[in-house]
Amino acid sequence: MTFEETKEESRLACLGAIMEHADAIREQAKSCGLQPVRLLKAICHCESSCGVHLDPGTHRIASRFEPSYAPGGKYHNVGQWDRWGIPAASSHGPMQLMYATAILEGYAEDTDPLDDAEGLHRPDVGIRLGVLHVGRLLDRLLAYRDTEAGRRDQRQELELVLDAYNSGSFAGFRPVEYVRRGSKEYGRHTEGARHP
Repeated sequence: MTFEETKEESRLACLGAIMEHADAIREQAKSCGLQPVRLLKAICHCESSCGVHLDPGTHRIASRFEPSYAPGGKYHNVGQWDRWGIPAASSHGPMQLMYATAILEGYAEDTDPLDDAEGLHRPDVGIRLGVLHVGRLLDRLLAYRDTEAGRRDQRQELELVLDAYNSGSFAGFRPVEYVRRGSKEYGRHTEGARHP
């Protein structure tokens, strides 16, 4: 299989996994005025070009090293670093999940994040865990919204979810370019189509 064929296979696998798992967040997304498939496609496109950002050497969805999870970084976890090294300080797969986030969402802590069978680079694994994480963020957003006066519009809800997915919180650092790109991707996609 050529590199281009592998990229297309990965893209279709990511879209299929999104369609398979989107119902898990349908109610939360609806409560925020968002459509789950469009939201997941937007995040996946921002994170990995929907699975086509592949490592040329391995033909897997590329991982991205995050220095803040390495020794001396704000989020460094000694146990994970000692066991896995750089993969523990990297984001992986179509949703570019951090290893620590994947564990929070149920990934087995003793599984190598780069494992061929169960690694986070696999669309079925990465999307499933990413959907769980988006669901957790939507729950936090709904709880946060209930403490404020009034309801935000759909655009504001979308921007907050994208902000939290990329930065890890609803306050503080705001990844402006990521939010802009994610909002554009959300507007570009349809809810039910298997294609971007």
